[in-house]
Amino acid sequence: MVQRFNKQNELASQGNIKAMYDVGKLYERGRGVKKDISKAADFFQKAATAGNPSAQARLGILYFEGRGVKQSYKKALSLLNSAAKENIPSAQFQLANMYELGTGVSQNLPKAIAWY
Repeated sequence: MVQRFNKQNELASQGNIKAMYDVGKLYERGRGVKKDISKAADFFQKAATAGNPSAQARLGILYFEGRGVKQSYKKALSLLNSAAKENIPSAQFQLANMYELGTGVSQNLPKAIAWY
């Protein structure tokens, strides 16, 4: 695992967007490196800014939960919407949950059902 982290980190430092996302996941899970949600969020942010929908989904969930970043339903909603439109299931589920429960958005059951 350490070798994988080192390889992905090197690729990320060279601007590889998928590697940025992978390094974020490794930091988030503590695989090959000490678990660090803040560093995971930093790498997800880099990849999300570059347009990686999976990173947008992970970062959106972190903003929703307030893990590694200051909780922000507004940022979560924006990131999750972008990722959900790219057919990322975790983003679609999280959006549906937000609309079903009215967490950070006005409750909207038809929107929740559409995303589920």
